[in-house]
Amino acid sequence: MLQILPDLTLVIQIVLFLVFIWAMNALLFRPTLRVIEDRQERIEGSRKRAGELQARIEETVAKHTARVRDARMNGERERARLVQEATAEEEHIANEGRERAARSTAEIREAIARDAGAARGELEGRAREFAALIAERVLGRRVA
Repeated sequence: MLQILPDLTLVIQIVLFLVFIWAMNALLFRPTLRVIEDRQERIEGSRKRAGELQARIEETVAKHTARVRDARMNGERERARLVQEATAEEEHIANEGRERAARSTAEIREAIARDAGAARGELEGRAREFAALIAERVLGRRVA
């Protein structure tokens, strides 16, 4: 059977291995772990800030949406009020026009009736003259 006895090279290799582990730990492992931890902390901080920003954005959007909705409602109420006022004004103007037209029609009818009465009176007076004139021409003599 083969027997391997530890000698001085084994002890040197163990010491060198331990020195190598200590050097790697000091020069590579700890700085790398520190960089990874720092990166992780920055990522978590960024995620937290992103979450806060997202919440602020959602709040701002909700406020903006509410303001837009309120503005639309106010605009709609104002439009309805203006339409109602315009309708009332239109009705008022139409009523005034009808009243003016009725007054004008009545005045014109009165004027026509006056003119017709005056014309009738004048024609009745002239009708006697015409009758006398016609009688004179038909009879050939003067009629009293």
